[in-house]
Amino acid sequence: MRFLPGGPALPDDLLTARDQGQVIFFCGAGVSRAKANLPDFYGLADLVVEDLHVAPDSPARRLIVAAKSQEHIAGVGGLLPADRIFALLEREFLVADVRAAVARALRPIAGVDLSAHRTVLDLARDPSGATHLVTTNFDLLFEACDPALQRRSPPHLPDPRRPRDFNGVIHLHGRVTDTYDGAYDEEFVLSSADFGRAYLAEGWATQFIRGLLPTTRQSNTCWRRSVAQTARPAGSTPCNRETAPRPKPFGVTEGSKPSPTTGQVGMSHSGRPLRLGRREREIRRPGKPR
Repeated sequence: MRFLPGGPALPDDLLTARDQGQVIFFCGAGVSRAKANLPDFYGLADLVVEDLHVAPDSPARRLIVAAKSQEHIAGVGGLLPADRIFALLEREFLVADVRAAVARALRPIAGVDLSAHRTVLDLARDPSGATHLVTTNFDLLFEACDPALQRRSPPHLPDPRRPRDFNGVIHLHGRVTDTYDGAYDEEFVLSSADFGRAYLAEGWATQFIRGLLPTTRQSNTCWRRSVAQTARPAGSTPCNRETAPRPKPFGVTEGSKPSPTTGQVGMSHSGRPLRLGRREREIRRPGKPR
């Protein structure tokens, strides 16, 4: 189904699952860049380096310069992982100081445009009004749209196999404090060590993602700059993994050809980035004829 001429072709099963409240939206930096103009991971590293007055010959600053000089490959992202930059910063500064600088860099301006966040929130609400949204963003712009929105952050994540426990926005990689002066519960997944702890050593992020897989069909949506990276229908009835078919993830990426990453996970490809404008929002209303 296309909602705009030349726009992405969204699979009918994805639209139906969304109308039935069976889709979980995974949102990355793109949703906060689209209208609110917050930085991506590399932009965040730039701001933190300046905030901390990092020396010109610092390994972290030199790595940023090297990353900017690399040729961009569509669909692959940065060739030098930004988490390495933050790992180097944490060798030079106190971890708390680095995280405080991150929080300050993400503080939105007065009157920030929240229209992209409101659109995603509307799409992520099921017919009962429950919200199924996971974000790797540290900012609180979803909460700014709806102060009553429930929120969870590590290490206290809900069990996705219990649908009644999953209502609100899940900050999978942590979130800032309400005053944007540091990491809530001192928890950010920011440096390479943090990623190792979240996905390997302690594994709470891995356990959360794994908890979605046995019970869900999978689809994937992406905004122009990696906004909503994965949307997974999270039905309450477990699938039999031996007999139930597993539909391919669905990806919307930049350019006219599938990215290497998209092909690697077996996604179908629409060839156009997904932009959520006024006309696309028609899919918010369950049962609306298409």
